[in-house]
Amino acid sequence: ALGYDGMPVDDMLVFHIVFGKTVPDISLNAVANLGYADGRFGVPVYPGDTLSAQSEVIGVKENSNGKT
Repeated sequence: ALGYDGMPVDDMLVFHIVFGKTVPDISLNAVANLGYADGRFGVPVYPGDTLSAQSEVIGVKENSNGKT
């Protein structure tokens, strides 16, 4: 599998799994999620691997009502 030890999980599947882990601490309080910054795919992920993620709000935008 392209020089890997086995068949790695697709990067976008990994991204969406990690994104789903951010819902309790970020998305439940957000009106809109406007983007992502500094995401990294450091090593291949294989079935059975344990994933962890950290979320950080790096900015807020004021809406038309003047609230953030």
